[in-house]
Amino acid sequence: MKITEILDKYSVAFAVVVAGAMITGAVIFIGIRSEKSGEVAIGPNDEMLAEGEIGELYKNVQPVTDADHIFGNKDAKVKIINFSDMQCPYCIVFDETMKQIVADYDGQVAWVFRHSPLDFHENAFPAAEASECAAEIGGNDKFWAFLGKVTEKLETSSGSVNMVDVATSAGINKTAFENCYGASKYDEKISTQMSDAFDSGMEGTPYGIIVVDGNPVGIIDGAYPLEDVKGMIDQYLK
Repeated sequence: MKITEILDKYSVAFAVVVAGAMITGAVIFIGIRSEKSGEVAIGPNDEMLAEGEIGELYKNVQPVTDADHIFGNKDAKVKIINFSDMQCPYCIVFDETMKQIVADYDGQVAWVFRHSPLDFHENAFPAAEASECAAEIGGNDKFWAFLGKVTEKLETSSGSVNMVDVATSAGINKTAFENCYGASKYDEKISTQMSDAFDSGMEGTPYGIIVVDGNPVGIIDGAYPLEDVKGMIDQYLK
């Protein structure tokens, strides 16, 4: 399925999300649902939703495999699958949170990056495609190196960004990158991950799903602060 078909499929629901984001200036929705407590924490208001109000769509998420981009210990007990748009400012903030989480938990938690580029961010899909070329050429390490460079660039840039320049700044061979980028090699992979995001309950980016021993157990819906995310994780590491 093509990117445009994915967006058309979910256009009604997603239009509501985008409108809300434009009004509030942020993409912040529901928080984490704990199967142990049956509660869902809501953003900054500390309100609670009744059991079942959000549902359990997050359980539809596709399992983590070796084909995923994993930052940290691939055998970690807890993995956070993060559906993200590389141009989304809240996603960029949450990237830093996830880097710190992986460092602080020393092998117990890993970060899994999956694509969900939004159509109103002109550089989001090109960045997603470019990151896959980076991974093809240089493996997992170059994917994460590219992610760091491209988000740094997108955080401060307006207009179209030259992905070749970003790739070379991440230490990726220019010729190899140019042979890959722009060939639509990864359209299907990106669209599949977008479908996975929507089917798993995503209403905005960043959207995280906590997976413990291979089982999806809850969500992190928004760019929650470091200490809040740690509170969500700690219950599964007792």
